Amino acid sequence: MGHLKVPGATLYYETSGSGPVLIMIAGGTDDTRDFDGVTPLLAADFTVVRYDCRGLSRSRCDEPQAEIPVSTHAADTYELLCAVGGGPALVFGTSSGAHIALELTAGHPEAVRGVVAHEPPTVRLLPPADPRLALVPEVLRIRGRDGVGPAMSSFVAGAGLLAARHPAGTPESPESAAAAGSRMSRIADNSAFFLDRIIGPATDYLPDLTLLRAGGPQVVVGVGEASKGQLAYDTALALAGGSGAQTAEFPGGHAGFVSHPRAFARRLRDVLRSVAVPHDCDWPTLGVRTGATVWLTGLPSSGKSTVATGLAELLLARGRRVEMLDGDELRRTLCKDLGFSRADREENVRRIGEVALTLASEGALVLVPVIAPYASSRAAVRRRHVTAGLPFVEVYIDAPVAVCSERDVKGLYARQRAGLLHGLTGVDDPYESPVEPELRLDTSLESSAESIARVERYINEH
Repeated sequence: MGHLKVPGATLYYETSGSGPVLIMIAGGTDDTRDFDGVTPLLAADFTVVRYDCRGLSRSRCDEPQAEIPVSTHAADTYELLCAVGGGPALVFGTSSGAHIALELTAGHPEAVRGVVAHEPPTVRLLPPADPRLALVPEVLRIRGRDGVGPAMSSFVAGAGLLAARHPAGTPESPESAAAAGSRMSRIADNSAFFLDRIIGPATDYLPDLTLLRAGGPQVVVGVGEASKGQLAYDTALALAGGSGAQTAEFPGGHAGFVSHPRAFARRLRDVLRSVAVPHDCDWPTLGVRTGATVWLTGLPSSGKSTVATGLAELLLARGRRVEMLDGDELRRTLCKDLGFSRADREENVRRIGEVALTLASEGALVLVPVIAPYASSRAAVRRRHVTAGLPFVEVYIDAPVAVCSERDVKGLYARQRAGLLHGLTGVDDPYESPVEPELRLDTSLESSAESIARVERYINEH
């Protein structure tokens, strides 16, 4: 952390990690701390630079009480980039911070590799008849007449932020829910400065659409999955339409980086990779490999663990980060309170799925050789990965029950025949075969080496 003196202000900033420079610009009333959840997840691949905009939180503004143009904030950002070095930089800006990123790109294209503009409030691009064009002038009238609290309430309501919560906006963990709660106190602390010196210029700003269409650093406009119908969602789409920029959907809503840090960081990393200037040679390779879960399902003794173990050894030898979740070990530890009823089997799969999701979100390739007998349970795990922006690969080890019974690696089939075991999957308890798995392997017809090679090939090609 440090402080940088710029004309008319002193900026508070923090740097983390190593790699290509990624500067993150908060918007509105927000500050550096809004990126606390995503920064550790990005710092393995980037030198993450984040700062409080002038006048907010820990950044002091020395100028007279006047509105601050977006160009001044962009000049601050450029000064910071010059101070930390390592440019040209990737730039992520959210809300009014997205306008700062676009202005920086217009004024200093040589300093920018690519931009992700997340939900920019480009109100002037709304249709002429849209009543929300009058929102900010009305908010400022309320500010002058009734004070900060009523003005902020009017702004939040008019921007659609009080609409019924979209399911995709639910925080991904108790920790992120707590972070979203603590953000409210910062919003309250910065609201007066935001209303008096930021909101007017931020919402009156209009990027040079001709310049954006002409080329230069690539710009991707981001929208929140849970923001549909809100002001910033609609203005973002209007900007994308007017500039020809691509759009990318991000987990969560307007502050998805707070409510969904793991999923948001994964999505942001992928989008940044798409906007990076191709000739830059320092773009990380192994560090940005997408984490994923490969779930190997099939009957007992079908060969799930054999394939997973061989695959793990192969990928580890080639430098890939691999984690393997052993179903038997997890039954003895994480799931030791569970039995073998349908409800308990489903809960077992859910818990293992959450562990896999966490590891995959941190960049690991997670191999899960676990039966998971019910299609609904596997589908639920898949949905959790899709929501988080992570690949889920279902590999069906399709060995006939007669072959599995002959192998009987753990003696389960023999115990069932002797009446010592009841509820054996595929014999006297159901196994619901995958209908459309990503990969189907019949280990009764191909060798373990052939099966392992097929899974590795699928991973490499996808």
